[in-house]
Parts: sequence; structure tokens; C-alpha cells
Amino acid sequence: MKKEILFVLLKDFADWEGAYIAPNLNAGVEPGSQSKYIVKTVSVTKEPVISIGGFKVLPDYGIHDIPADYAGIVLIGGMSWFTPEAEAIVPLVKEAIEKKRLVAGICNASVFLGRHGFLNHVNHTSNGLDYNRSAMLMAVLEKRGALKVSGCDAFLNVIGGLSVDEPAADLAAVLALASSYLDKPIGNHVAAIGEVGLTGELRSVNHLSERLSEVHRLGFETCIIPKQRKDQIRAPQGLALIEACNIAEALRAIVQA
Repeated sequence: MKKEILFVLLKDFADWEGAYIAPNLNAGVEPGSQSKYIVKTVSVTKEPVISIGGFKVLPDYGIHDIPADYAGIVLIGGMSWFTPEAEAIVPLVKEAIEKKRLVAGICNASVFLGRHGFLNHVNHTSNGLDYNRSAMLMAVLEKRGALKVSGCDAFLNVIGGLSVDEPAADLAAVLALASSYLDKPIGNHVAAIGEVGLTGELRSVNHLSERLSEVHRLGFETCIIPKQRKDQIRAPQGLALIEACNIAEALRAIVQA
């Protein structure tokens, strides 16, 4: 009898992610090979769940009627892993770990696992900025910001599951890491724009005035940017700018912002 692998689906789940895994579980990894598993779906309730792509899935199980002999769970990524709905999945993950069942998470679901401490002692990769870029920023933060982050697990997530590959996000990522390490929250009114160099210097980015206009439109009141000539930027009225030459100055700014 085949063992069940449960795909955990929440509202606005990423339908393409489970599609990569399911065929190999159901039919075997290689043509002609026999599979030991069958994929079933589970959600908070047995009500239909609609994916990002508009597919409607009727779950096989709700979280309260899952069979006891399942082989593992796979949390499929999507847009709801940072909502109250996702908290209902925490007991399921705890139970699966206690029973030494397979537990996997994709994209935002991996961030969900990390935020709840399930990955504290597990080697893993997750969603967010480019891995190599993130590693470089952590190295600079340790060398030039004097924060010993190399011995820490770091979770950098981009809300919405987007992929960010431009250097303008460097400063925001560095300040977010420092905020977590120092346990000093950054105010919700503060944004940051700028590229971080290998020596910790902050570099300006293209279309900075346009970016600042968008920051202001989104409701931010303060923005930390690389220091530059005043005639090079046009700051919207009501948006306070904090200029910094390097990450050390930017770190001091977030403590005061």
C-alpha cells in the first residue's frame, strides 16, 4: 500500500510548485520505476482552495481529519504563509516533526517554518534575495559593521514571493539583518535605498528621485540613502532623508530613526 505525502495548501497557493514534485512522488522518479507514495492534499478545512493561477482544489483532508499513518507533509508556497490562517498549520508541523515524518516547505512556506523555529538546527535554503548576494552582504556587515553574523542562521524574505536581483535593495537587506541581530526594530515609517560595496560604502542607484517619490506614495516618512550632492535628488515634500556614507553610519541612523 502506498504511503501518503500530504501537500498543505492555503489560499493563493503557488500551483506550479507542487506540480514539479507530484509526478515524481506519484509515478516514480525514473520511467518504469515504482513509486511508494501517493500525493494527497490538505488545508485548514475541506473547503475549496483557489491557487494564484485560479485553480480550485477540493482538499482530501482538513487539518482535523488527517490519517495517522501519513509519510510526510510538503508545505506549498504561496501568498498566505504570513497570515493568521497559516498559524493553524503549526500544530501539524510540530506533530510531523515529533513523529519523525518528512517535513518540507517551498518558497514562502520555508520562511514560515523558519519564523516558527522549525529550521533552527536544519541546513536549508529559503526565499528572498540572491543567495550569493546575501552571503556577500552578511560578510560586509560583519567586517564593516562589526556584527558577528557569520555564526547565525539568516532569513531574508521578500514579501509576496518576488525575486529581487538589483543592488538598490542591498541597504534595506543589511539594515534588516542588523535590526534582527541587535533586536532593535526599525520603525514601520522607515525605508532604505542604496547599493552596498565590499568596503561597506554606500553607492547611489539609478532613478533615485523616482524611487523616493514611490517611497513617499507608499506612506513612508523617512528614507535612508547614500550621501550625495543635493542637486542630484528631488525629495518629495514630507519625506525626510537621512544620508549615510557607509553601513556604519546607516546602522547608527536606524537606532535613532
